[in-house]
Amino acid sequence: MDLVHRKSLDRVVSAFYKVRRYECRNAPCGWEGVLRSTHRRAGESGKGMKPWMWLLVIALSLAGALAMVAYLDSRSPAETEMGSEP
Repeated sequence: MDLVHRKSLDRVVSAFYKVRRYECRNAPCGWEGVLRSTHRRAGESGKGMKPWMWLLVIALSLAGALAMVAYLDSRSPAETEMGSEP
C-alpha cells in the first residue's frame, strides 16, 4: 500500500480521528481509502485538545451563560431602565 495525498473530506475527518489515505500498489486491486493513523510524528506528542477538554469548555460556557441570564433576570426594574429620570 502507498501513502497518497488526502482529500478535503479526509482533512475534516482528521480533525477528530487522525487518518491517512492509502491506495493499493496492485493495479487490478484498485482499492483506495483511509485508515486510522496509529503513530505520531516526532515532536507532535500531546498537541491538540482532547475530547474531555472540549466537554469542559462547553460546560463552562453553558454555566457562564446561565449565570448571566440569572443575573439579568434578578435585576430590579429600576436598574433595567436606562436614561430615564426618577
